Amino acid sequence: MEEKRAFTRRNALALGAVAAASAAFALTGCSTEAPTNDAGFVEFDLESGVLPLGSVVVLDDGCEPEIARLIIARRPVYIQDEHVYDYAGVVWPIGIISDIAGEPFPNEIHLFDAKAIKGVRFVGYEGALEADAAARLKDSAAQDESSLESLLPLAMEMGVVELSEDVEL
Repeated sequence: MEEKRAFTRRNALALGAVAAASAAFALTGCSTEAPTNDAGFVEFDLESGVLPLGSVVVLDDGCEPEIARLIIARRPVYIQDEHVYDYAGVVWPIGIISDIAGEPFPNEIHLFDAKAIKGVRFVGYEGALEADAAARLKDSAAQDESSLESLLPLAMEMGVVELSEDVEL
């Protein structure tokens, strides 16, 4: 008998982390030859665009040397204060080193808004599905919604998520 598992926000974060890490490993060594500015940042309009998963950014947080973050989620909700952030990331090239099924280490996952990004080092994979997801995320940002509201329908259409009746969103 097939067992159905409930889909939770923790599952979504873990799934996003695995997807982003897989994308990063798949792209290692590949160069898109994107134009860069004098600081070595890739040109990307953060005000009108949504960075794809797998993008690598540097935050304007005063860290010396600069610490890059790999984007693993977009429009995540921090449950403790119900704030919706633009992005969640992990330190690049470290990634997630804690047990995915357990609790992350303190400060292992960074939540931040686009205005905190100093520059973009690498833009993640973009394709037709990414364009659809980015448009949905842009709409959700205008309504201050999380990725759960905007991307869950897409995940269900793709067949990667199946909700059971006992799932709380």
